[in-house]
Amino acid sequence: MENIVAIDTSAIIWDNNDFDNKKHHYYQLALGINDLFNALQNIQLNILLRTELQQEMINAFPYSELPSEFYDIGNTFYSFFGIMNKKLLNYEANDIQNLTSEPEQIKNHFNQTIKNEVAYLLSEMHRSIKTTNYFSFEYLWDNNSDLKTKENGNEKEYKTIICDRDNSLQLYLESITPTFGHNPKHDKTPYNSKEYWLGQADERNSFESQLSCYNGQDNIDPQKLLDERYPELINDCYYSYDNINEVYVVFRRTRNNIFHAYDEYDINRIPNEVKNHFNIWKYQWYR
Repeated sequence: MENIVAIDTSAIIWDNNDFDNKKHHYYQLALGINDLFNALQNIQLNILLRTELQQEMINAFPYSELPSEFYDIGNTFYSFFGIMNKKLLNYEANDIQNLTSEPEQIKNHFNQTIKNEVAYLLSEMHRSIKTTNYFSFEYLWDNNSDLKTKENGNEKEYKTIICDRDNSLQLYLESITPTFGHNPKHDKTPYNSKEYWLGQADERNSFESQLSCYNGQDNIDPQKLLDERYPELINDCYYSYDNINEVYVVFRRTRNNIFHAYDEYDINRIPNEVKNHFNIWKYQWYR
């Protein structure tokens, strides 16, 4: 499932009058944004954000006016978009004229360009057949409801993650993060090792290989490989490379976001984009 998210624009473009009167709230908001941006860099998702709205975020308050204690957070903000550019999903400047949102996401302190851009974002979310999740923050979201958009009786609802409320962000990240779960059929035995595979020239296509990195006790090493995987799903599988055992590892979906894994001894079965990503095109142990 493709993970698509949008970020509440008012979390990034602040009301400077409100900021002047309630700096302590905005300091907590800034810390929450910092945590969110750091988390998003380490997971596979796409962010709905037009280039034009991104530029408005970069140019708008508060980042040119922040006091010194916000300096590091400002740096995180600027570096975030440089790192995440490949994950940004662009869309057309095409708003639905009578579309409304609840709670209202087009804020009074936005200039007209930003209001237009938020209208384009909400319209893209409303018309898309794909599911979009929405990130906001406690200070900006004073109820427990999810964001809704409405147009002529047609209503859509978006799972809304209030990032600094309890452990909402962590629970969301866990729900979309691939997790390793071992399948016992890939336990290490003398009969499913690469050495045994090398001697089974006539039965390699049906060979059930072991997972060499699994120690039979904990999931630490396989999960680390899964976290360091080639980022795209290919035929419902993730791929990683085990440098210690010198073999590609296939992570195949068991259910939802749980993946079991096994060594792939036939490197010809590894997609070229994966081999290019890890720059491993042949096994040194295979002659």
